[in-house]
Amino acid sequence: MCGYCIEGMMLEYLVEAKRNTKAEITWLLPNYVQEVDDLIGIINKIKSSVYLEESLDTIFCRLQDHFITHGHNALLYNFVKSVLGPTLINKFFSKRDSCYEHNFSEELLNIIADPNIYENETCWNEFIQNVDLTDTSEKCLKSYINWGIFGNNNDDDKENWETFDSIFPSLFSALSFLSKNKRDSNIIKKIALNTPNPIGNELWLQRMAFISCVKKYGIEFIIENISKIRTALISYTLSKINFKVVELKELRKAVSDITGIHIVSSSEYEDVLLLINDLILE
Repeated sequence: MCGYCIEGMMLEYLVEAKRNTKAEITWLLPNYVQEVDDLIGIINKIKSSVYLEESLDTIFCRLQDHFITHGHNALLYNFVKSVLGPTLINKFFSKRDSCYEHNFSEELLNIIADPNIYENETCWNEFIQNVDLTDTSEKCLKSYINWGIFGNNNDDDKENWETFDSIFPSLFSALSFLSKNKRDSNIIKKIALNTPNPIGNELWLQRMAFISCVKKYGIEFIIENISKIRTALISYTLSKINFKVVELKELRKAVSDITGIHIVSSSEYEDVLLLINDLILE
């Protein structure tokens, strides 16, 4: 199943969960680990299943994002360790490799693979307070853009897939850091507005970047770029952010005006319009 199809089905749940807080997650569980607010709850849901190992990198990415947003949390990491166990924990750290041929930041890759930043609050604070971290994060993401979005990334190339899989947590950490500390970075806009040919979790990065831009620039970011963005990003944003009715009406007009341009099927835009109308009537 392609990445867009999986994302679409996951978004159906996220939209439904916004309407019905008791909506149950029953499948595609590793993908929901990316998005659900209750990280501990979703880890408990998959801890006795084959999905746990499949979600290993995602769990660590969510952990990094929590630390970046809220500060180091030893209790949360100890919970993650107790569920994953030493074998999976070591697997996460051992498969991180620097990718010199693509000029990804060796420093950031090595730090993400250092158990001490998760174990020790002082080590984490030294990492997150490093004055060079903004530049390091932008360098890492620029390399990703040139390689993955504007480069010659081939989804049939096993080496490409393994490279991306290895570096992804560092890309995620870089984007999470910039989203909290330099939200006006043009790097974030480029990731938000340029859809990659997904071989892994690129669509997750794009959703993160897109939400960061909407939080920074408001609903105008969607309206001004309406002809460039995937419909799924609009639905995703509506599931994550509560807009005022006047903003939703502005968005509805923008979506209605764009339906004549066949960027995606008109039915997808009709679905977005239905969602907007539902939210206006709430």
